[in-house]
Amino acid sequence: MPILAIGRRASEKMLNKMLNSKFLRYFVFLSIIFLLFQYSSFTHNINGKITDLNVIVDPNLAGINATYSIEFSIENDLALFDWICVRFPEETQFPDLPEDELEYNKALVLMADDIIVDSISLIERKSMPYIVFDKREFRFLNPIDILKAGIKHTIIFKKGCGIVNPREAGFYKLKINTQRDSEIKESNAYEIIKDISSAEVSEKIRIIMEIGNKTVNVNGVRKTLDVAPYLKEGRTMVPLRFIAEELKGEINWNNDKKL
Repeated sequence: MPILAIGRRASEKMLNKMLNSKFLRYFVFLSIIFLLFQYSSFTHNINGKITDLNVIVDPNLAGINATYSIEFSIENDLALFDWICVRFPEETQFPDLPEDELEYNKALVLMADDIIVDSISLIERKSMPYIVFDKREFRFLNPIDILKAGIKHTIIFKKGCGIVNPREAGFYKLKINTQRDSEIKESNAYEIIKDISSAEVSEKIRIIMEIGNKTVNVNGVRKTLDVAPYLKEGRTMVPLRFIAEELKGEINWNNDKKL
């Protein structure tokens, strides 16, 4: 049986070579992908419907770089590698990303650092999701540690993302959906306004002054006045122009009326 013995040794040698080669690693990798695909297909009938969708824009002024806070719930957990898609109105403006693929990916990584999901940025999570940005649409895959059912979720696009409010005043709606729910859910109608005098800007401006002291504190930042506040006939006199400018107001001087 010498021929059979040689054939068996050759087969064992070939098998060992295959097991120690890249072939096995590729085979295992493809098997894992296949199993994940099967799992996703098996659970595809699970409803991942978005509910209680609410959007807050700060500031809500036309043509201004703003932070978008999106609150929502889902009826069932999203599975690993399920995607969630956020679509902004056509009038919303975004920064131009580089055409070079490497630079484009770098820009997306920087943007991911300013996308906060449930108080943690995408870049800080253990399993950072794959992000796709196409015009006004953000799509990212769900890491296994987020987007669970039964709790309120928040996605925040910070100012660093470069999102600019529409230039025209009006009411706008944001859209969102998941891989498990083809129905696109619209948010509440959020208002974008032109006139700052009628704006409900959530940012509070706190100015702290002391009598006789030129140093003033504005939201924790120290600034210097031209003239310190002082008392006159029992009344406190403060620099009107400085206060008006810090409150985003405007001061004009009428030389004829000396006003």
